[in-house]
Amino acid sequence: MLRLIGCLCILSGMLGIGQAYIYRIRAHYRQLLDGKELLYRLGNEMCYLKLPLPQLLKRLAQTMHAPYREVLTDLAKDLEAYREADVKKLWCEILQHHKKEFLLNMTEYRTLQEAGSILTHENGQMQEGAVRLYCEQISRLIEQAGKEMENRLKLCRYLSAAAGIFLILVLI
Repeated sequence: MLRLIGCLCILSGMLGIGQAYIYRIRAHYRQLLDGKELLYRLGNEMCYLKLPLPQLLKRLAQTMHAPYREVLTDLAKDLEAYREADVKKLWCEILQHHKKEFLLNMTEYRTLQEAGSILTHENGQMQEGAVRLYCEQISRLIEQAGKEMENRLKLCRYLSAAAGIFLILVLI
């Protein structure tokens, strides 16, 4: 009876670990979608609302999920304090500061850093072109991540169950 309870505990623990990985995979995909939404909304609000950048960033931060909310809030605070004149450089510094909160790979992260150039365009046409370009790049990354996601989710489920069974067999 004690062995059965131990086996169930081991199996449920391994399945729990598998679920944690599944949550992480889904959160990565969600961050990509949020990044695209951020760029799209940032471009539209800069073009049509024409608010000062710190106010616009604060307004946008209220509707975004973490870690984008924190990035936008920090950028707005730094711009209000006139900490740095180069907005793109400041965007990259703040992204670097919050890098641990992002689940993005290096290609996705670099694309997000480069997308900071949207903040520097004052010409509406150039800004729209930059928003379109970066949204297309992120759309390709989202498409690629979506294709890989289902396989990775299945793999996590099967491997966590198999690891639990293997561990039970080794310990019995």
